[in-house]
Amino acid sequence: MGLGPSLAEEGVTEEEAKAYRDMVGDVSCWYFTHMKGDWASSEPIYHARMTQHPCRTDDPEKATVFYLPYYAALGLERVFSKKNSTLSNELPLAFTAWLAEQPYFRRNGGVDHFMAIGAGVWNLQQQNVSPQHCGLLDDPVTANMTKMSHDKDPWDRTTTGIPYPVFFHPSNDDQIRAWKDRVRSWPRKYRAAFIGSKSREGASFAFSSWRFSFRSMLLDECEGWDQCEVLDCHYEGSGGVSKCHRPRFPLQLSLDSDFCFQPAGDTMPRKSTFDGMIAGCIPVFFDEDSAATQYFWYLPANRSSYSVYINYEEVEKEGKDVVTFLKKVIKQLSSYTPEQIATMRNVILDNILPSLVTANPNDFHLNHFQDAVSRAVEKMMIKVARFKAGVEHQFPNPYLLTAHEAYSYQVLELPAPHESPA
Repeated sequence: MGLGPSLAEEGVTEEEAKAYRDMVGDVSCWYFTHMKGDWASSEPIYHARMTQHPCRTDDPEKATVFYLPYYAALGLERVFSKKNSTLSNELPLAFTAWLAEQPYFRRNGGVDHFMAIGAGVWNLQQQNVSPQHCGLLDDPVTANMTKMSHDKDPWDRTTTGIPYPVFFHPSNDDQIRAWKDRVRSWPRKYRAAFIGSKSREGASFAFSSWRFSFRSMLLDECEGWDQCEVLDCHYEGSGGVSKCHRPRFPLQLSLDSDFCFQPAGDTMPRKSTFDGMIAGCIPVFFDEDSAATQYFWYLPANRSSYSVYINYEEVEKEGKDVVTFLKKVIKQLSSYTPEQIATMRNVILDNILPSLVTANPNDFHLNHFQDAVSRAVEKMMIKVARFKAGVEHQFPNPYLLTAHEAYSYQVLELPAPHESPA
């Protein structure tokens, strides 16, 4: 199912059990999801949730949209260590060959089909770059499908971002309300926090080395600021597990902090962004590809209502050195009043948080709130309605629009009666 063991079931020490109870209260809806850094857990989670959706039908003639439970990332993970392009493409080729023959897929060319990918889209395209990649998204069969990924290609108008899996998987509305109240009243100790590592020696990609250099300096500045706290996510020992892959430490620091730094690493978006936001920690971004160009279905048009964006490009444009730039960041975060911080946190808790989590598919009773999966189904149905009405239905290229235009783009709305075909 992908959730992992629950905090109520996992073997933990008495001290840990108490720490979890003190933090979250009801431990029954918290899980060790992504405990080993396995983002692919989204694939079985989304599949399981889709089977519980109230609009699900077994009659394809009645279906508006079709979900494809193909585990692309898990399939790659199975052969990743082989570094063999033939093996990496074996399952994707079989999948697309089968899909191309399905009558309901062929009917609209795949526009009404969608799938969740538990990895960045880059792993599923440009197969010649690495034998560990596959060409699933380069295949013409998948061209019109909607691909939902944690790290989307901003230039691709058929992909959209979905939140990384977090540790919180509520079963009912009351659990969400109780958690929101708990977060809202939590006493904050720090103005800012950095949860991450300086580097990923032996694991980071060459193109991301400059990002880790920036992260390293950011971590140093945070350590030198008495209102900032650091949780280093390095791996402990040979074959060890990072502290950040268990809920206790990142959740505790996110609850204790007003702002959470979210610099890019191997990918522009970070799982830490979502772990922090469900704890009411306001994200601080340094690149628009970390959120603004990614999550059209999940984040508000006005990014300043829930986050702080300080463009790293200022370093080059204004001729600043990184340390001077980071001191400006600290000064800006220090200037926020308690009232401003509370307003931003309320936007996160009241307008964003429910759609960032995936409800427990084994015990699903959400009626008032819409989780990440329900949001995706609703938006997909709107997207297909626009396609059938003959009006623009693809995702915008965010680089050709202002941030507000991109988020308020037509794909988020049902076709108006007066609209004519595009």
